[in-house]
Amino acid sequence: MVSALFLAIPLAMLAQAPATSFTSEPPPLAIYLRSYRADGRSAATVGDHGTDAFHSYVHADAALCRMGASNAAPWFAPDFGWYFSGRVVRRAGDDLQVQITWERRWSGGRELQSGPGGTMHLTMRPGDRLVLDSLVPATVGACGNVELRLEASVAGSVETLFVRPHRFEPVRPGTAPQVGIVDAVRRLAELWLVHTRSDGSESTQAQTTAIGGEGRPFEFPPVRIAGDAGPMAVSIGGRLSVSTTSGRERLSVLLERDLSGADGSRIASGGTAKTIDAPRAGHVVSFELPPPRSSGAATGGDRFAVRLRLSALPTRVR
Repeated sequence: MVSALFLAIPLAMLAQAPATSFTSEPPPLAIYLRSYRADGRSAATVGDHGTDAFHSYVHADAALCRMGASNAAPWFAPDFGWYFSGRVVRRAGDDLQVQITWERRWSGGRELQSGPGGTMHLTMRPGDRLVLDSLVPATVGACGNVELRLEASVAGSVETLFVRPHRFEPVRPGTAPQVGIVDAVRRLAELWLVHTRSDGSESTQAQTTAIGGEGRPFEFPPVRIAGDAGPMAVSIGGRLSVSTTSGRERLSVLLERDLSGADGSRIASGGTAKTIDAPRAGHVVSFELPPPRSSGAATGGDRFAVRLRLSALPTRVR
């Protein structure tokens, strides 16, 4: 990922983007490991979600500064780690009858033979959040995270707003579109990078950050795929800002994608930008990235989307 996240996309080009379309989706069950700061704000999130059945391993280091998730057990012994599975058993309107199984597998860098855990059957509704497990480290690390929580939740909306970028163009660092910020506001942004493989299976990375009118950069860890021309790494990041203009809250999103080969050499890069009305609380905006134009950068049927949900910042310490 190059250091400059500003993208040279003229405003006139943004006005030509296709019209926004709405798609109705069932609310997914989500299970995430979240790290929290002393003020109660979530600092980082890893895990998985689905509308049927899914499972994952999640882990964090002793300082709660580095976290990871995968469908297979980690090859090393993490300082803290869990296994979980989730399944939507039945759906009745927005009510989900779910089965959740979880177990703490590692603690203090050692594998546990019989750690805390359990299986539960319950009904959850959009907006519900349940803490399955939590821990507080003996000392606070350099990143300032003070607690880990394994949480299950259901998305706060059944309607997802999909916006397709007009096009991805080569990036010229050092310039940025003017987003017309007037009055800055502050929001909590939940971001997901959704990787859909050629066989239809999905994996998800998640993170949470506070955004305002000044613009907040974000970046996901690279995803390694088997491209048409050989193995490659896909790096996706960008910048977010939210503001109000004449009483309307507007969301500005800049996205950048870099493709690199197994040796680290850059194959292709590009980006896009868009400004839309900020989605209502709980609604999800999905930016679906188009495939690269260069034949040498073909991703072998793998597709990527960045999904975003805004909510109000917490006003009190939990």
